[in-house]
Amino acid sequence: MRSRCASLRCPAQLATPRTCLNPRACGANTGTNPMPTETRGRKNTTPTTEPTAIQTKVLRGLPIILGDDPTNFFKAGFDSDDDDSLHDLDIGILLIERDGTVLTSSQHLSPTSLKIIIEGQVVMDNIQDLPKAMCILFGLTYALHLNYPKTMKLTFQFIQQVLLSLGHTDLKPKLLTLKNQLAI
Repeated sequence: MRSRCASLRCPAQLATPRTCLNPRACGANTGTNPMPTETRGRKNTTPTTEPTAIQTKVLRGLPIILGDDPTNFFKAGFDSDDDDSLHDLDIGILLIERDGTVLTSSQHLSPTSLKIIIEGQVVMDNIQDLPKAMCILFGLTYALHLNYPKTMKLTFQFIQQVLLSLGHTDLKPKLLTLKNQLAI
């Protein structure tokens, strides 16, 4: 059984190995553990096997690996914040936390909800997780022919050209390097 997001070729699911694109191959829904026996139980392995958590980490790390600046793309806020403070944001994702939550440097891997911002306006809200928000935002930018945010241009190009195989096949050196590193 494929997840709804996988049938739409979600960039987050394509970027992470063993995340329900082929449930029998990854051991999902079969009760088997897809990790090799020699790596089971090690303390230095990823503490979670939840696909959404892994996809969120990949999406938060991808801009850093590519040298993009995600600080003006991923914004943190509270439930009670007004939307007037977002006028300077052309395109981005607002990570909503409950009022009273102390904002830490944990990169907000599990916010309460997410909002998509385009041209300073909230266009969608109450999104459950970051992979879904990125799928929706990428679809909106592609369908509405919006320019990618300058600070996240390489990240969006990587999603478009490498993960989704859309558009030009000529890759910039940074994108080609990462693609080759992931292929090994």
